[in-house]
Amino acid sequence: MRGKAQPDPGREPSRVGIEDPERRRERERQRTRKRRRTRASRSFEGRAKASRSWESFRRTQDLKDLREAAKTLWELHRSLQEDEGFWAELNKLPHRLEQEGREEVERLLQNFDRFLVFEERELVKVAQLPRQEVVRFLEDINDAVRDRNRAFRMVSSRSDMDAIENLRDRSKELQETLYTAYAEISAVLASTEPQPVEDPRRYRWVHDVRKSLLFVSGAVLASVNLFLLDPSTSQAPSVIGGIQSMIQQFPEGLLRTVGNELLSKGKEASERARSLWESFRGG
Repeated sequence: MRGKAQPDPGREPSRVGIEDPERRRERERQRTRKRRRTRASRSFEGRAKASRSWESFRRTQDLKDLREAAKTLWELHRSLQEDEGFWAELNKLPHRLEQEGREEVERLLQNFDRFLVFEERELVKVAQLPRQEVVRFLEDINDAVRDRNRAFRMVSSRSDMDAIENLRDRSKELQETLYTAYAEISAVLASTEPQPVEDPRRYRWVHDVRKSLLFVSGAVLASVNLFLLDPSTSQAPSVIGGIQSMIQQFPEGLLRTVGNELLSKGKEASERARSLWESFRGG
């Protein structure tokens, strides 16, 4: 019987089936980018769906439309809270500002109306998003950022930087108010009793849905710029615009105060922070 052929000691072992580590890492980076692009596209589409339901409710005052908006926004908040990559990118904002140059970022944010025109061009021409949806989207961003100068000041001040860490918790709070609104509206629609002409809860439902839509719009603004556009383009202005859209859905100063309490050490500080959240529950 002939024995097995012995490998030639003078030849390098075969590398068939052994993948280069760098190539494997690059393939994984491509998969990650694809997942993030898909998630950003879906968040834009979901926000557009919620916006259409909201606008339909405003025209008709049909509670079914308000309930649909609440349901869609609840799902968007759930997805947002699970998106680790998104929150990691938000926390990189100080580094991004240094890379892109604070003066250039300030120039883009100094006139917020021009910034919105710039965003429209980028999202329609570069990201290839539907113009009609982009315009409606940026109208909500315009409504969300009531204090234009606050967005500009964020470039050179840390006054709102610490608040970024609390935005994820705020998303959870808004999600809970949406669940309550959805359940209450569903109960009204399912009731055989005639709907009251003036249900006092209606104003709370409208307030919670609108606030949540503006908050989600800010998250989507940051997401589509981070994950749908070329990373070589200036992204810090859009990220700041998105963060401000979220932050400004809070009672003035709440995020900063809670952030300071959470950064403090000790049980007493934690209790004070929890008390602050509860006192402003639902915004």
